[in-house]
Amino acid sequence: MENNHPNPPMHRADGVEIKEHFDCLLAEVDRRYEQRFAAMERATTAALASAQLAVDKAEANTREWQRNSNEWRSAMNDKDKMFATKAEVIGRLEKIDAALGELKTLRDIAIGKASQTSVLWAAAVGLAGLVIGLIRLFGK
Repeated sequence: MENNHPNPPMHRADGVEIKEHFDCLLAEVDRRYEQRFAAMERATTAALASAQLAVDKAEANTREWQRNSNEWRSAMNDKDKMFATKAEVIGRLEKIDAALGELKTLRDIAIGKASQTSVLWAAAVGLAGLVIGLIRLFGK
């Protein structure tokens, strides 16, 4: 009798071979998944390490920025303490202008007195010359 049946009956030995075949296939699939999982785990670890490095660098940059900001703030405070304000400068300039006005007045007075003294001396010398001239003229 020929067996023309599309699905021939399985023998016990065939079932064992098929089971071993599927076990091998499943073991291969498991091995591939383990490899993929290990690769993903390595990639995740590398990404986390890279992210931690970036965070550390950002924190260091932030600390440096804060230190520079504090130095700048300190310099601005020093500037504010040491530099004169506009009101102070205007007040001092007004006092200097008043003092200069007084000095100009004193100088003008001194120049006027010097001119008067010069005129008086010139008159005295001229008068003395006139007296000497009259004495010589009439004394002969």
